Amino acid sequence: MTTPYAGKYRSVGFRPLNVPATAVVTAPVRRATERPPSRNGGVDTTWAPAHTVQKYTGTACIGISTMHKSNAVPVFNQQQAVETATMRRG
Repeated sequence: MTTPYAGKYRSVGFRPLNVPATAVVTAPVRRATERPPSRNGGVDTTWAPAHTVQKYTGTACIGISTMHKSNAVPVFNQQQAVETATMRRG
């Protein structure tokens, strides 16, 4: 079976690029400037202290509701829980 675009859109094929044999790859030219001193004053800043874990310790949130698919919503009172259930089930 032939493709309908064989005549108009056919592949050209691989042709090597003609590069003269005198072409030499050299390193880029750079200015000879000195680097300014670091602002940290020699202090090792490659690490950071461990992050404190945040944990809810209050009593305002009475639960978690799911409004749409995996959208978790905090619930603070009974009316809010009823409204979320109504929105979900419609």
